[in-house]
Amino acid sequence: MRIPSTHHQRQRDDSQAMTPLIDVVFLLLIFFVCASTGQIRESLLPTELSGGSIESAAAAPQERPLGEAWVRVMSPGQANGGMRIEVEGQTFSGPNRHRDLSRFLRTLAATARELPVILDIEPDVPLGEALAAYDAARAADFEAIHFAVDPTDSSDPQPPATR
Repeated sequence: MRIPSTHHQRQRDDSQAMTPLIDVVFLLLIFFVCASTGQIRESLLPTELSGGSIESAAAAPQERPLGEAWVRVMSPGQANGGMRIEVEGQTFSGPNRHRDLSRFLRTLAATARELPVILDIEPDVPLGEALAAYDAARAADFEAIHFAVDPTDSSDPQPPATR
């Protein structure tokens, strides 16, 4: 009586075990290719790295480009003593400032929804005021809302100088 050999059976099982692994690798490849094609390049805050100098040159004031809606939220320490919001030359203050801001932003969004809104929040403004301005821009259904950053702000601690 002959005993069946398992050598041929084992070779056939090894080749069958590789097929699902190859399928998984190709599915992962397709997934990552599809996932990476729809991403937006993040280049909102371009930086130039210095060549070893700790000190930076003073930045010249930049003109605000056309086609952007700047919402400036000013702290209560300013001239009028109360919180003020300026948008496109209009100033909103008093207890109804958020409602007036929302109404103005809705009319602006009705004409140009693709217009980017830039929120320029002063450092002393309470977080609730900044979030209220952001919520007003979101409620107006603008496509892009950004926060302005002061490049001359030195609130970040400087690294210690190396000798």
